[in-house]
Amino acid sequence: MYTIYLNLTSNSSHKIHCSIKLCEQLASHGSELTRAPRMSLIGVERANVERIYNEAVANRIDLSKFNLD
Repeated sequence: MYTIYLNLTSNSSHKIHCSIKLCEQLASHGSELTRAPRMSLIGVERANVERIYNEAVANRIDLSKFNLD
C-alpha cells in the first residue's frame, strides 16, 4: 500500500484524496465518491491512478508464505 500512495503523492491534496478513494474502490473496500467540492478523477488522471494501482497489485509480495494469521 505504501508504494501505491507514494506514487500518488505528486498530486495536489485534493487529487491525492480522490486517488486514495479510487484505490479503495478498485480494491473493493469502499467507494470513490467524495463530498463536494471534490470531484472524482476522470480521463488521464484516472487512468494514471488505475495504472499505478494495477502495477502495485501485480507486483505485491505474497504474504501467505510468512504465516501472518
